Amino acid sequence: MDFKNLYALLNIKPTASQSDIAKAMRQAAQQQTITLDDLKLCKQYLLNEDECNKYNERLFAVYPELLAPPPEAKPEPEREKAEEVKPLSPASPIQKKKLYLIYS
Repeated sequence: MDFKNLYALLNIKPTASQSDIAKAMRQAAQQQTITLDDLKLCKQYLLNEDECNKYNERLFAVYPELLAPPPEAKPEPEREKAEEVKPLSPASPIQKKKLYLIYS
């Protein structure tokens, strides 16, 4: 059997909590995006804490890039600040208009 990244099948990170894993499994089963065999593997390896630790050790041995921190994002250039809008005073000559909706 080929070693599968069960986290990738569930579209979650390897650092996901047990409740996140269970939620992702339910969602994948409802949407039928995962086979029954893969779902059984997820239940067997990811929901059992001891098995999960063993699985993670093997996963990181096969896929060491999962342990690497994500590349740092480049800082965005500063944008020009917009002028502040001053609130209108109560004495300003603004007319209030009413909007009527007519249903037919």
